[in-house]
Amino acid sequence: MKVHCAWCEKAGRDPFMGEKEPMSSDAVSHTICERCTAELAQSTAELLGPKKSITNPPRRKRRRRS
Repeated sequence: MKVHCAWCEKAGRDPFMGEKEPMSSDAVSHTICERCTAELAQSTAELLGPKKSITNPPRRKRRRRS
């Protein structure tokens, strides 16, 4: 079974990543390669903007009891 990167295939790059069991099969299995994973992480980070600190999250104000 041949393994292809679906993202490279869509972008027109060589998608072949190797083979896996069963070797006699002509089927194609799709995954995402390291290059495309890094590109996806970068574009996601750009869309989300700067990371916000989660070490000191804002506290919710408590309501007073009447």
